[in-house]
Amino acid sequence: MARRSPRHCSFDTFYTLESSDSFGHAAEALGDFDGDGVVDLVVGAYTDDDGGIDAGAAYVLFLETDGTVKSAQKLSMLYGDFSMFYTLIAGDLFGISLASLGDIDGDGVGDLAVGALKDNDGGSYPGAMYVLFLETDARIKGAQKVSMLYGNFNTFYYLDAEDRFGHAAAALSDIDGDGDGVGDVAIGAYQDGDGGSYAGVVYILLLETVGTVKDAQKLSMLYGNFSAFYTLDAGDQFGNSAAALGDINVDGVGDLVVGAYHDDDGGTDAGAVHIIFIEINTAVKGAQKISVLFSNFNTFYTLAADDQFGGSVPALGDIDGDSISDLAVGTIRDDDGGTRAGAVYVFFLEINGNLKNAQKISNVYGNFNAFYTLDAYDVFGHSAVVLGDVDGDGVIDLAVGAYLDDDGLSKAGSLYIINLLQCYCESPNPSVLPTTTPTSISPECFSDGSKF
Repeated sequence: MARRSPRHCSFDTFYTLESSDSFGHAAEALGDFDGDGVVDLVVGAYTDDDGGIDAGAAYVLFLETDGTVKSAQKLSMLYGDFSMFYTLIAGDLFGISLASLGDIDGDGVGDLAVGALKDNDGGSYPGAMYVLFLETDARIKGAQKVSMLYGNFNTFYYLDAEDRFGHAAAALSDIDGDGDGVGDVAIGAYQDGDGGSYAGVVYILLLETVGTVKDAQKLSMLYGNFSAFYTLDAGDQFGNSAAALGDINVDGVGDLVVGAYHDDDGGTDAGAVHIIFIEINTAVKGAQKISVLFSNFNTFYTLAADDQFGGSVPALGDIDGDSISDLAVGTIRDDDGGTRAGAVYVFFLEINGNLKNAQKISNVYGNFNAFYTLDAYDVFGHSAVVLGDVDGDGVIDLAVGAYLDDDGLSKAGSLYIINLLQCYCESPNPSVLPTTTPTSISPECFSDGSKF
């Protein structure tokens, strides 16, 4: 395929990014929010300066079928009516994480969870999460903060200074099975000290229709039975990323994947992710670790020290037709083609969470370089989200953030819309290992792409 000139989307028609906004650090699909048949997207810019230096922001992007932006709504202290409900201050880092909660208040419009990991409620940087109730134009009609001071969280657990609650957010189905129809949420606090300094934790929060917490379960070395399966070490930062994986072990309860991007399997900060099989009471009944040392990863690729595998962990759904959800994992300091340029792995999973195949997308693998070149320190893969089949070719598409991309301005950030080809989806068990151009299955792993 001939190399094309880069095509940038029309984001700047609506808003202007500034240096060090970190646009693309987090991203989440909202579904077809405006009813035009195309999946829409929310993107975090956690060091945006609206209302104060690094107060943070998020953008709701309404997309066209070709991945361009047809309209947008910013959510910050200056936009989207956020200030009618709460105040963001300098350093809050609102927009560090995002989760699409579905319609939890029953008004027919989807709602949103947004992390603010350096919020100071109850101490120095314990963190917070906001539940935002949206209008069809993505402006905010109501909000509920969840922190040590709001949302009933402190009925169940206490956050300590520097826990950084809100670094990750993942929308879950109605996991407690109470039939209330309200989706629940997992929130990472990756610097919590259960079991060791900065070992990290994840909280599963069962929500009310108004966004308050009705029950909670902590997953760590001290809570939730996680330690029956694996050990978290000091500095692992378990909970830096999280996503709902669907019910891959077919027990009727949705499962969870959690990143620990400073895990040392195979090298210092090489990174790991944990697939966690959840009981209906939200405790852990089983787990599978994916790293250089576990789950067949080294059959396909090798991680190096400081790769930080696990920077993002979006569930892909069943893309190879075996009825088991598959997974993408961002590796934000991968050096393919440049220091910390970044990469994303696509993993085809077995029912127990082991890998049956893998494909890397980077400057060197997966045909990405037919369209764009990643530069050193772009950290491509820090966010990644499934958009569904945006271009109508029958194959899912991805949005992948590179929040330190320097297009136009230093560290302003960018987002790539990646249109995947069938690739390894054609065969559940390919006969050869992945290569830079896996021609035994398909000549390339994505067919088109847009950047903004």
